[in-house]
Amino acid sequence: MLTITRKENEPGLVLALEGKLDGSTAELLEAQIQKLVEEKPKLLAIDCFGLAYVSSAGLRAFLSAAKKMHRAGVSCSWIRLSPPVQEVFRISGFLSLLKIQETLPPGDPESAAPTHDLTLVEEFILLMLDDQTGAQLKLPYGALGYALAGSVILELSHAKRLDTDFEHLKIINTVRLGDALLDPWLKIMSAAAEPKSVAFWLKELNQNEPEIWQEGIGRLVKKGILKLVEKRVLWVFGVRRYPPANGGERTEVRNRLRQLILSDALPEPRDAILLGLIHGCHLSNHLFQGPEYQARQARIESLASLDLIDREIALAVKNALESFNRALVTSSPPL
Repeated sequence: MLTITRKENEPGLVLALEGKLDGSTAELLEAQIQKLVEEKPKLLAIDCFGLAYVSSAGLRAFLSAAKKMHRAGVSCSWIRLSPPVQEVFRISGFLSLLKIQETLPPGDPESAAPTHDLTLVEEFILLMLDDQTGAQLKLPYGALGYALAGSVILELSHAKRLDTDFEHLKIINTVRLGDALLDPWLKIMSAAAEPKSVAFWLKELNQNEPEIWQEGIGRLVKKGILKLVEKRVLWVFGVRRYPPANGGERTEVRNRLRQLILSDALPEPRDAILLGLIHGCHLSNHLFQGPEYQARQARIESLASLDLIDREIALAVKNALESFNRALVTSSPPL
C-alpha cells in the first residue's frame, strides 16, 4: 500500500510518500505526477521519509517522474530518504542520477521523448547485427541467450506485468498483451507455485534462445526493417544474413542511446533499460567505440545499473563466462 500526501510548500509542492512503492502502487505516483505536469508548480520535492520499500518498478516510476517534471520545466528533488530507499538508491546508482537534497534545485526543461514502435527484443536484435553484412556480432559465451531472455523479462516488466526486488520476480498483472512471444511466458510465470528469482527465469528463457531470436528476426523482416539474404558456403552450408532494408530504425535506436550516453540528461526509463541490457551482455563495446565514449564510461556504468533486472542479466552473463573459462582451463592438457 502507498499513501501520497500533498503538501503546499511555497514556492512549490511536496509529495510525501508512505508505505511501499512497487508494481502494484507505482501507478498511484504516476497519476499524481501527471496532474502536476498539468499544474506546473515551480518546485517539487518527493519526501521519502515514510517510504519503507522500493522495487524495480518503483525506481522506474521515480525516473519517469523526474523526466516528466524536467520536461515540464519543474525542478524536482528527493528529500529525507528512508534507510531502505537510501540503500536501493545507492546500489542502483540513483544517488548520483537524481537530485537528492533538502532544498529544491532550479528546473531544467528537456525536450519531448520519442515514441517506441519496436519491442525491446526487436531493438536489441537490430543492434546485434552488423551494419553492413547483417551478420550477428560476436558476444562472450552465454551473453546472447541471457540478453534475449532478459529482453523478454524486461518487456514484461516495462508493460507492468511483473516486478522484482533483490530476491523475487512477482507477477502483478496477468492480462495478456496480445503478443505471441510475451504472453506464453507471462502464463508460465503466472502458473509458478511460488515466486522465483530473476536468475531462475533468465535460465529458463535462456534455453529458448533460438526461438526468441527467430521470432524477433521474423517480425523485423515482416515489418520491412530487415531483409533476408540466404547464401551457400561451399555449395552446402546455408548462411542467413539480415542486412537493413533502409537502416532508419537501427540508426534511430543507436542515436537515442548515443545521445543518452554523451549528455547529462535524465534517461527515459525504457532507454535506460535498453542500455543496461546491451551493456550487460557486452554489446556496448561493439556499438560505442572511440575516445568520446571512453570518457563516458562512468556514465555508461551508472545508467546500466539503474534497473534491477538489468543487473541480474549482467551477473548471469558474467557467471556464464566465468564457468566457460574454468571449463576451458580444466579440459586443457598440461604443457
